[in-house]
Amino acid sequence: MSCWRNWATAEPEGPTVGDGAYLFHHRAGTGWRYHSRGSGFYCEDLGITSGNPPFCEMD
Repeated sequence: MSCWRNWATAEPEGPTVGDGAYLFHHRAGTGWRYHSRGSGFYCEDLGITSGNPPFCEMD
């Protein structure tokens, strides 16, 4: 599990994990929620406009 601000990614482990990480987002009141799964995420699509999250792809 890796965290950046109110986002977290989890990389699956095992013999048949496939491609990609699980992405979670934290919000006050609702807590952590699953967002999506993929091998790369675009910051703009996630509403992230500043910083350099390690899970974001460059456009």
